[in-house]
Amino acid sequence: DLVWIRASLAAAPPWRLNQVADATAFDAMTEPPHPDQDADQFWAWIDQQAGTVRARVFAARYGVPEDEACGSASMLLAAQLGCAITIKHGSGSLVQASPAPNGMADLGGRVVWDHERAVD
Repeated sequence: DLVWIRASLAAAPPWRLNQVADATAFDAMTEPPHPDQDADQFWAWIDQQAGTVRARVFAARYGVPEDEACGSASMLLAAQLGCAITIKHGSGSLVQASPAPNGMADLGGRVVWDHERAVD
């Protein structure tokens, strides 16, 4: 089933959101274009009218070379764009996000257990 959360945008890490002109360029990316882009989401419209976006998040600053389905960056992007979006993330994840009232955002998707990771 779909799982939805509502969270405060103020609690999200300070992701830099970088719009890219062409969504097809994402598949060839293995790392960010510049080493200092260590907490960055790269995104492009697939279909702006439908609200479909392609995105990749590189998070070396947080000990994760690439976040396959970054919920907090997805929520920030939806809030920045001011509309509900469906994000084709990483190599195969599908995330939905939309702005919500009072500095919040909604995030949803189908969840599959991958592995457990300790948070320091």
